[in-house]
Amino acid sequence: MRGIPVSSVVQATLLLASLFALGSPRDVGAQPSSRPWVLELGEAVGGGPPDIDVLANGTVVFRIETKAALGGDLEGTLAQRITQVFDGADEDGLLPISTLWKIKTSAGVLEGYYSGTFIHLEDGSHEILQSGRVLRVSKPYADLYQAEIFYLGTLDSGHSVEQATLTIAAPH
Repeated sequence: MRGIPVSSVVQATLLLASLFALGSPRDVGAQPSSRPWVLELGEAVGGGPPDIDVLANGTVVFRIETKAALGGDLEGTLAQRITQVFDGADEDGLLPISTLWKIKTSAGVLEGYYSGTFIHLEDGSHEILQSGRVLRVSKPYADLYQAEIFYLGTLDSGHSVEQATLTIAAPH
């Protein structure tokens, strides 16, 4: 099985994580801050099996919807609609991944996208590195409109999420 050396991904992960400082939880409606909002994905609370289509030319179209609890600076749920389209011959390499997401909290909603790379590692696990933007907000989260968002996730060899973090960097 081909794969990316774990050390390469660990270095990239550490670089990305070093860009953001952790802090205390936020109050909804608080004044905008330059400190990023850090959210941790918790237990899966819904979703379904993937839809996988293989086209005549060998292109794989993979789609899945997931839903998970969120904790950290915001508490609520994260719903994701994930898509991957890739050449089936490249399945064990670096693959593109795109996600439309929606965060629901007791105070409101944020929506947006992120896209990036799905990485198959030598040990059978996977890393997902994505970045994107907040595109839609409800009133309590108006200061996060157009904010950058970063997703960093680790999956085990069975594609179950071991750990995932979202970091939202408020616009300046």
